[in-house]
Amino acid sequence: MNKNKKAFSFVEIIIVVSLIVLLSVIGVSVNSQFQEKSKNTKISSDLETLKNSLTQYKQEIKTLPFPGGNINFFTTNGLYSHDETNAFGVYGAIEEQTIEKKYMSFHPLDPRTNQYYAYGKTIKDNFFEIAGVLKEDGKYISKVLGDYSGEGGPYNLIREYNGPDFVEDKSTIHFPYNPDERVITAHISSYSGAITINDEPKTSSGEILTFIFKEGDKLKVSTGGYANIYYSDGSTSTLGDSMRDTELAFASMQYPQENNLVTKVKLALKTGTIWTKAAKLREDSEFEIYTTDSTAAVRGTIFGVQKIETGETNITVTIGKVDISQNYGVYDFNTLSRQVSQGNVNKNPIYMTNPNIDNLTNGEGAITETYIEVFPGGNSEGVNIYHGSVNSESIEDTFIEEDAIGVASPSGQDSLSSLPCPYSFVLDGECIYNGLASKGWTLIGYAPFDTNTTLYYTDSDKNTTSTGGTLSGSLSFQDGGVLVGTGESLQYNINTLNLGDNFAIEAEVKGSDLKRGDGSNYYILYNSGTSIFLNVASFGSNLKGGAYPFIAINQDNYKNVIENEKFYQVQFIKQGSNKMLRIIKDDKEIIKNTGTVTSNLTGAIFIGNYNGSSYPWLGTIKNFKIYKKN
Repeated sequence: MNKNKKAFSFVEIIIVVSLIVLLSVIGVSVNSQFQEKSKNTKISSDLETLKNSLTQYKQEIKTLPFPGGNINFFTTNGLYSHDETNAFGVYGAIEEQTIEKKYMSFHPLDPRTNQYYAYGKTIKDNFFEIAGVLKEDGKYISKVLGDYSGEGGPYNLIREYNGPDFVEDKSTIHFPYNPDERVITAHISSYSGAITINDEPKTSSGEILTFIFKEGDKLKVSTGGYANIYYSDGSTSTLGDSMRDTELAFASMQYPQENNLVTKVKLALKTGTIWTKAAKLREDSEFEIYTTDSTAAVRGTIFGVQKIETGETNITVTIGKVDISQNYGVYDFNTLSRQVSQGNVNKNPIYMTNPNIDNLTNGEGAITETYIEVFPGGNSEGVNIYHGSVNSESIEDTFIEEDAIGVASPSGQDSLSSLPCPYSFVLDGECIYNGLASKGWTLIGYAPFDTNTTLYYTDSDKNTTSTGGTLSGSLSFQDGGVLVGTGESLQYNINTLNLGDNFAIEAEVKGSDLKRGDGSNYYILYNSGTSIFLNVASFGSNLKGGAYPFIAINQDNYKNVIENEKFYQVQFIKQGSNKMLRIIKDDKEIIKNTGTVTSNLTGAIFIGNYNGSSYPWLGTIKNFKIYKKN
């Protein structure tokens, strides 16, 4: 019997294959929908678990934990705040260390991107929000839970990861973290002037405002323009310079670990100016801006970097600290005059960086702005630069403090020479810190009372040290300082110093002795009729019956501030008809009053009591310094 051996026709094969493909597509689609639904379910469950854990924590501990990762403080109107002192709230991530295991046995991650969920809280009232991202009908949507009602501050507590707006529940455009991938990005929130992206001029605002900058991209802002940028690590920048184009490359923007807690951002500034408000970074996170001659590394800082045509890199720190490396020397110029947010001021910086340059001559030029100049070349060294004050329309809440950074014209770098012992007086090979050098004073006399009673001084012409002065009476040593008994004093003849009308006297005094009071316990005496003294009511100076400044140590608001076992710098400064008396703790002035007087220090200086008077100074003094200014 013959069998039918007819095979499938070509058409039949095509139909079968098509059916298989169709079934596969349907299966993949169904599986994809199932996976998305499963991920959404997990995210919703995670957020509910986190909410319950935080609620229980708050009920038992009566407070809320701080976020983890890079954290950002903000004010009642949602603007950047450097720290929690004046902040309304803070946001970051909720990680393993955020909540104790007692309240949450596991710490969930977003199943799509392996990122930690966002967490924000108020500083004082203990309200909170947590946020994640769902995906519905192919679109992302934010999910926010918590007990914050929006009262007294911004409408929510978590800012979107790459923009200025805060994240609302069910938002389709503002997200707490990147929902697509675990990568750091940046985008422009507002701008003016001509914008060039990756060497291509852009004219469409929609194209500029929607462009997502990633590692390797470049941005150029024309002269006089600006661009406000938000990074997904929480930091923000303003690019723009009134004198030149600003060119920036996003050299490196990475999450080096599997989650979104640690960030590494490196920006290359070719020319122009960039102002940055850096997030308060986690210890192992980095945010750096570098030029051809300097690198500024920050964490939780407002600072500016400017690169100009003549080669210098100018760095200004408004709040916080910047670590500068790859520099030959950092020179913090004296401030002559400048316009700041509270009007014209004339002041010199209190805090001085530690440069390795001895001599720098500036060229001519108007002194109009505030910055630090960093000079390239030589060995790579690091310098910490703390906050000063500037006025900039690009930065909110600019403030004025005594430790204002100095200024100078960027033109005219004439000479640099090495200095092994910066801002110090070298005594027998030891560097003695010159506390007033940062304000242009020259240290010319130093008495190391914790070792001996000799007054060492330096001839400004010969630059050699020698001993000088006359000892009257006897002395003994106690607690590393000088104890002068009744009717005794140390007298130094300082006529040869020729201090003139501008001089300063400084000593380190123990806190307990600043608060000692019984009659006229004299501290530093000169010219037979003048004294800086302590009694029950005040600590001050009386110069030939003229007006004098005083500090009432024994008033409750001061005596509780000064600690008995700590040493404080006591400075009397006279410049022409102006004089100042102050007490400084840890390089920060805590008390100051001023008066006027006309008197020159040309006679002797007495350490101890006033020419053998009763009730002598019975305190501990570490050292004594004399300064002058030409």
